[in-house]
Amino acid sequence: MAAPLGAVLARIEDGFNEIEIEGIRTNVETILRKNELLSHYGRTTLSDTNGTTLPFRRIQLNDGARFEGFIRRHFQGKGMPVMSSGTAAWSS
Repeated sequence: MAAPLGAVLARIEDGFNEIEIEGIRTNVETILRKNELLSHYGRTTLSDTNGTTLPFRRIQLNDGARFEGFIRRHFQGKGMPVMSSGTAAWSS
């Protein structure tokens, strides 16, 4: 949920627009605060005590190393399949 919304908001911001997020349902806001998306828009983050969210990160298309690090940190050991050749591989 956060990645597509983050992509849309980033595109709007890239046009030098200011964004204010208002009127979010409480349950949606809680999730977006836990995964840190709303921290980019003035909201504090909430602790994810259940470990059910992934932190939102804006990663550029040409930043493969940062993406790989994100995947390793947040997906390793969570049942991710072994990747094909050319991509880092691990098994759970």
